[in-house]
Amino acid sequence: MLAIREKMPFLRDAFLREVNKASIVKADDPKTVDTVALKARLLARVNQILPKGSVSDLKFQTIQMTPIQPQT
Repeated sequence: MLAIREKMPFLRDAFLREVNKASIVKADDPKTVDTVALKARLLARVNQILPKGSVSDLKFQTIQMTPIQPQT
């Protein structure tokens, strides 16, 4: 756990770069994130930064965003 905490800034940077490098949506549904493909990409990045086997799975959490003002 300490190794992960130490590398958190590097992990955040790597995740941000990975998400912006290529599309994260499903090819047949551009409004849906391809969680399987994204998880594989992010796990590959984690294993480049941390010792192999440190992280074996990632959990995505859905966030519901609601605009403060109605969109017109």
